[in-house]
Amino acid sequence: MAAYALQSLRLVAPSFLLMFLLAPPLSAQESLQDSLIGTWRLVSYTYQSNGRVYTTPDAMDGVANFYENGYDIDILAYIPAGNAKRARRAFESGSYSVEGGDVRLVADKASHAAELGEEILTGVTVDGDEMRFSSHQGDIHEIWERFLQ
Repeated sequence: MAAYALQSLRLVAPSFLLMFLLAPPLSAQESLQDSLIGTWRLVSYTYQSNGRVYTTPDAMDGVANFYENGYDIDILAYIPAGNAKRARRAFESGSYSVEGGDVRLVADKASHAAELGEEILTGVTVDGDEMRFSSHQGDIHEIWERFLQ
């Protein structure tokens, strides 16, 4: 019996060694949830509705913070009003979870009462210091740039 076990170990050990040598380093295996954590600046926002495409106005700022157990997003848009500009602010915060290549945002606080308790499931990718959100309907695309981790 011991001889059989030893022979089996000799056959299997090289496979395990090969898997260990070919596996990426632990730092390269960072999870999507871990890669979200940090502070992000909105670079681009595109929304499609009724055959029209709307993009981020130049006078729009956005900051998103992802923490281990929550998030907050703050958007500030400057709208021309005659000779002046009016500022419009939208914010929300709450919890999130990562489900495969998606993130589910659940708003606990929001600037608009209709958004309280709202759940949004959207595709997310993080490549280095760039995060992209894409709605499953394909009508919303956001690009964010990390500026604090």
